[in-house]
Amino acid sequence: LEYRIRADAFSTEMAMPVLYQSMVPSRVAGVLYTLDPNLPEREETILSATWGLGTSVVGGDAAADTFRASREPPHRVIDQDIHSKLWMQVPGAPGPRGEVPQDLQDAPSLTPQDIARIVETGLVLERYFKQPLDVEWSLDHTGKLWVLQARPMHVSTPESLPRPDSSEIARSHRIVMSDCGTIAYRGIGAGQVWIPRDESDLSGFPTGAVLVSRSAAPALAKAVPKASAIVTDLGTTTGHLATVAREFRVPTIVDTRVATQLLRGEDVVTVDAEENVIYRGRVHGL
Repeated sequence: LEYRIRADAFSTEMAMPVLYQSMVPSRVAGVLYTLDPNLPEREETILSATWGLGTSVVGGDAAADTFRASREPPHRVIDQDIHSKLWMQVPGAPGPRGEVPQDLQDAPSLTPQDIARIVETGLVLERYFKQPLDVEWSLDHTGKLWVLQARPMHVSTPESLPRPDSSEIARSHRIVMSDCGTIAYRGIGAGQVWIPRDESDLSGFPTGAVLVSRSAAPALAKAVPKASAIVTDLGTTTGHLATVAREFRVPTIVDTRVATQLLRGEDVVTVDAEENVIYRGRVHGL
């Protein structure tokens, strides 16, 4: 007791250090996966990018562009999905976000040259750390590339099991959604649709439900361990929610744009994140 009193008295007089960290004046920012966590056998990388700061990419609350590029020089772009980007986090501006200039809203946020430079830098880091990486990066208004953070990427491939004939399943079960969005983690899950009203609503998330949300906000991660599957309107495969879903091996489809319109809270569905199909009811054959 005497020690505690002295420690408390001492702590009231201690100086508290303050961390000052300057903000990168970001023109465009995002996340690089140096390896596709769903298809690690392919020599491909995945980039997500948006104008301004990269918080909306990680937070999954706004549209972002997605690019798939080769790991082999010159790191050519294999595929791209360009969104209409209406809002961005503006460095140093008051308020949470600003409007993207009209001439940039539907334009790709990265050029092939930008992509090649980001991928090349990410692979240098991968060779140094000797494992696939999840890299947060930013390009400022001078074109300088900043590496903001790099951490090991979780890569685990679900077991490959014999699959029933898809055409037979489609004949006997109604398809609610097909080929909408991007698979963030492969697998199959079924349960009742549950759409949260807000973050506080997550405390009531029922075990085994299918989490369906407008955004892929990091706050949703607390429901991941209980979820049988996850489907979102927005979000990227490189966002925080997708990362947590892979760690818990929960089948996940992001960026569908229409999930909250087509799925209702009373629905029971089967999410086939192998074929990117959502069926009405439980498909026991899967």
